[in-house]
Amino acid sequence: MMLGTARALPAVPDTAGPFGQGITYPPTFTTAGRLQLSSGVTLVDQALLSICQTTPGERCMQPDYGIASLLFEPVRDLDRTRVELQDNIADHEPRIDGATVGVAVVDASQNAVEIAITYQPAGEANARTLTAPFYSGPAATSTGV
Repeated sequence: MMLGTARALPAVPDTAGPFGQGITYPPTFTTAGRLQLSSGVTLVDQALLSICQTTPGERCMQPDYGIASLLFEPVRDLDRTRVELQDNIADHEPRIDGATVGVAVVDASQNAVEIAITYQPAGEANARTLTAPFYSGPAATSTGV
């Protein structure tokens, strides 16, 4: 007896390795109307991007997942962003052996920050770097009171 739709999920590709296969982030659909799947190291890159763009409390079973609540923090507190992201990666991404996070201001007038995550996928010899834009809220304006 077969349950579900035959061939609803394609076989996990050989390139997935120890990283597996999952839904792409951000979720997209194929032309057939099914959720698009990612596999391998691409899935790890997408998981790191998800951590950067998820607000803590947004995932009901993982209330501490994500750092997007820092989007509305002042740009001057880059160390807090770096430490919180590094802790989040250590807690929620087991497919990485080690990660180093760099945070740099790109455009202070727009509160634009760039995050660079250098990490080593578990079981691989080569380190990778993921760079993501991060906007920390409205630009500060001085008001004379």
